[in-house]
Amino acid sequence: MKLNGRLINILIYGLTVLLSYSSSGSAKTRNLQRPSHNWPARMSSADLRTLEERCTPFLAQRAARRGHITTNTPQAITVPSEDDLLLLAKVWGQLSTGFRELYKMAAQLPDTFSSCTSPGGHFEIFYTTIGDDRVDSTDRYGFGTPDWRSRTHTPNGVPDYVDETAFALDSSWAMEIDRFGFVPPVSVRDDQHPSDRYKVVLEKQNDGYYGLTYLNEQLPEKGYGSTITLRNDWSGSEWHALGYDVNPANGIRVTCAHEFFHAIQYAMSWHVDDDIWLDDFPLSWTEGSAVTMEEMAFDSINDYLQYSTTYFDRPTVSFFDNSTSDVVYTNTLLLLYIYYHSPTDDGIEFIRSMHYANYQKKTPFPENLRESSLKIGRSWANLLHSFHTASFFSGSRADPALFLPDAAFFTLKQPVRTQLPTSVSGTVRLNSVNLLRFIPAELETDTLTLAFNGDPQVTSGYGNNWLATLLIRKNGSDSLVAMAIDESGRGALDVSSWQSLDEATLIITNADPVLNRNYSLQCNIDSTLPADQINLYPNPISLRRHHGTAYVSGNDISEIAVYSLNGSLVWRLPEQTFAASSGRQRFNLICRNRNGTDFAPGIYTVVITRDPLSNVSPSRVRRKLLIAP
Repeated sequence: MKLNGRLINILIYGLTVLLSYSSSGSAKTRNLQRPSHNWPARMSSADLRTLEERCTPFLAQRAARRGHITTNTPQAITVPSEDDLLLLAKVWGQLSTGFRELYKMAAQLPDTFSSCTSPGGHFEIFYTTIGDDRVDSTDRYGFGTPDWRSRTHTPNGVPDYVDETAFALDSSWAMEIDRFGFVPPVSVRDDQHPSDRYKVVLEKQNDGYYGLTYLNEQLPEKGYGSTITLRNDWSGSEWHALGYDVNPANGIRVTCAHEFFHAIQYAMSWHVDDDIWLDDFPLSWTEGSAVTMEEMAFDSINDYLQYSTTYFDRPTVSFFDNSTSDVVYTNTLLLLYIYYHSPTDDGIEFIRSMHYANYQKKTPFPENLRESSLKIGRSWANLLHSFHTASFFSGSRADPALFLPDAAFFTLKQPVRTQLPTSVSGTVRLNSVNLLRFIPAELETDTLTLAFNGDPQVTSGYGNNWLATLLIRKNGSDSLVAMAIDESGRGALDVSSWQSLDEATLIITNADPVLNRNYSLQCNIDSTLPADQINLYPNPISLRRHHGTAYVSGNDISEIAVYSLNGSLVWRLPEQTFAASSGRQRFNLICRNRNGTDFAPGIYTVVITRDPLSNVSPSRVRRKLLIAP
């Protein structure tokens, strides 16, 4: 199944400088475009010509489709990477005159298209009913003026496809500007198109792409003007899985909400920084928040579900890092969780605060995360860890009140079981999680003890960013127990009645916004049995279910041997396995003979020798062991 991504293409005019920013991605089959090599800090004439050659076919095709030039450019065009295009801003004065003119023509609005104003009055939409950029010309209805939400059931002289686009754009404005209070985007104006209404063009897009948002001139103080181009047709087979080939209005709606938020982001930004992002916002924030707007505006479409498997198949993904793969769209899961569980009335305060704080003063992204979290009464670590914990309440455990309204559509992949007792060490990436799953065996203990030791806090001003919670399942019901971790990175947790539980999963979050961090975890089981008691478990043992491994535990064990019913020795634990010291120990009894073949199912005798290393003579304990397939 081919799932689809978005191309975000930014054309920036800074004084006479025109800059383009492009990124494309998909949930499964296409990655965000990156350069094929790293450009040098100082570019030679040959480097500049190579850069122009990479960008020219895309720009020429675009200028030709808008009626500004004639070209024989092939239909299939590789979109340049965002690094390639953003680099044009840095070297604009060194580019050839012909290339700069082509670039400007590619950014102009089409001369030959018709236009209409959206019923809400905020948008000017350009479209055509002929050529490759044509929309379906069917005209059966429209939307009212000034009540743009009401459908009129008579033709209005505008194709229904355009009417649906106008409705989706007006809806996006009503939510993102009127309701949420973001700064309105700045429209592009020229002599042929002097209105202040925001400009949107319906035209052919590359296969699998929803739409594009172009940045145009940089404003005197901060921010950029922009235009949006949207797909003119959804009949391709790549849209069948999402249903947009049958109901293109749904594709139009999510794309309008998404791209319109990009236009807002550009209006609220200072510049494109050296890392090719808007200010210090990573692409994972820019895209994740735009996808979030889709779901807020049109929550019945659920386009974002196609990006969710990245997290639920691999929950250790790092949120809001500098990733440029399709994982950037997955960040919407975290933002939707914060939206639905925010203590503020409208839920949007966290995202709004992130953008307004930076709009007022350019703010480093980690600092912005910290301060915006505090504005809604939570620490960033608490928000992130709450999401990691709540994401378990999906699929068969689905609880929309704890996670997301669509929780039933997700299933978090269970981590591999961690054998006990053990010592575990690992690394948790920034803004990420590690999961450790424990399942009680037929142990002789009733307490599980977990001792955590993580890297101490080194990123100043952010408090303790280690958080851990144990998710306990008993008789099919779940409960959560927090592990207290101090700023030195140390914490501990005791779980009583361990044998009575179904399983437990330790959720370890590193909310450090800058660093990956290391940890170690001691996982022990405390015995409550008499010191001289010997235990053999599980018994019976299944070669399949228990992987052919039983356990022998007790004090001062010096030898373990297994005999068949006819008295033949079939297995003995090597002598070097036993420590020359007293104390309670546990040993693996592998039901496999010397050539690696599993024992035949049946009854065996296990002889366990105890030698307390004192004047007491060694003693032997015999136990029957039943081995099942």
